[in-house]
Amino acid sequence: MATTKIHAIHVSPNRCINYAMKNKVGVKRDGIDGKISYEQNNKNGDVQYQTLSSYLNCHEGNVSKTFHKYADKFRGKFRNEAPRTKNGKEVVAWHLIQNFDKHEISPQAANEIGLKLAKEMFGNFPVVISTHTDTENIHNHIVICAWNDEGRKWNNDNTNYRKIREASDKLCDEYKISVLEETRKVNLVSYVDHEGKKRFYEPTERKNKIIQERSESGGAKNIDDYRRTIVHQNKVTKKEFDKEVIKGDIDKLIPVSFDYNDLLARLRREGYKIRAKNKGGGWLKYVSFTPPNETRATRDNKLGDGTFYTREGLEKYFDDAHFEASTKESNRMSLDEKTAAQAEHVNPKESRQAAENDVKKQALNIKGEPNTKIEVPPRIDRGR
Repeated sequence: MATTKIHAIHVSPNRCINYAMKNKVGVKRDGIDGKISYEQNNKNGDVQYQTLSSYLNCHEGNVSKTFHKYADKFRGKFRNEAPRTKNGKEVVAWHLIQNFDKHEISPQAANEIGLKLAKEMFGNFPVVISTHTDTENIHNHIVICAWNDEGRKWNNDNTNYRKIREASDKLCDEYKISVLEETRKVNLVSYVDHEGKKRFYEPTERKNKIIQERSESGGAKNIDDYRRTIVHQNKVTKKEFDKEVIKGDIDKLIPVSFDYNDLLARLRREGYKIRAKNKGGGWLKYVSFTPPNETRATRDNKLGDGTFYTREGLEKYFDDAHFEASTKESNRMSLDEKTAAQAEHVNPKESRQAAENDVKKQALNIKGEPNTKIEVPPRIDRGR
């Protein structure tokens, strides 16, 4: 059984390509058969799973160069060349994930299926097909350049997406792999949202159940109507409450935390579930927090203004706080040293003048004794 999903890449495709082609590090799983190629590091126990890659209209070592070459050559060639993402940014590549059911197929066969799918659907586009085996499900990461060799861009509309699904199911039949029969021939259901735009959704069993529950709870006929129901508003309120709880707990622990890692450790001791790093030990793009006794996680960029409570924002806060504290300590020490230096190194002329001024003040304060003689300390001849 293979499922597919595709999304747009609107920044440099290098990161996506590197992720797809790189070997993966994970934990050793029980029951791995001889089809899976991996190496284990005896020092730390990490397991490195080999990634299989094949290429269409490009070669290993110059995949990113080919993608950039096509973008530089064909960008803007056709007036109506979009599509663009919802935020208006240009699509530079597409990332298609083809996920198989556990290990019902070998990595070699999975890569063959991915390459055949790429040839059928993206025949004249540069494509890299990488097969990963580090999870419970063998899966393909298929990265497609947005432009083909004629300068045309891929249009990921509902028709083309269904063609991808149908081609994938056909290949599964060919390789004797199970297929999701209930969704093989299901047509998309359309509806019109409150802005008058036509929308589509795939009526899977799960989605049909959701639609039914929404309809029963508030009379909603589609997803857009559901947003105006009491059930949805309650969920939104709960989500906002969870955000405030997370922000409050972070604010409470910031003053007693030394740095960002210490803050996360203290939150975990409070009962938080935190997803911050990938299997390789690198930071995830977003850190997610699940409060104690809750099941829904909230990403850090959804807290506050979307900047302060992110990893970058909090690390900057701790860095600034440490810098300010060290600056104050340095200034205090400098002031103490300056005071001590002034006490040790007194200018003789200034000292003599101060003594004479004190004597004059003393003479002016004497009343009834005009003939009192004031002893002025003799001038010390230090030589020339």
